[in-house]
Amino acid sequence: MTQSPVDHAAHPRGDLPLDQKLALEAAAARLLREFGDHTDEHTIDHLLYSTYNRVARQAKVETFLPLLAERFTRERLQAMTTPG
Repeated sequence: MTQSPVDHAAHPRGDLPLDQKLALEAAAARLLREFGDHTDEHTIDHLLYSTYNRVARQAKVETFLPLLAERFTRERLQAMTTPG
């Protein structure tokens, strides 16, 4: 079995590669604009980074991790803010 190039340990924010960190910050800003009327910045950050860490544990390549984390976080926020 080959070793994955992604470090599967949970990343503290300061330990993320710069491109990943910037992409996650941009994603958080987009999600805040989209869902800021329904939830606070802390909740969005928590969901985004926990989703990133969950996806990163299974990833073989980290290029699209921020995009996937944003997408899955958006789905979670939509589920949280949709009545019914």
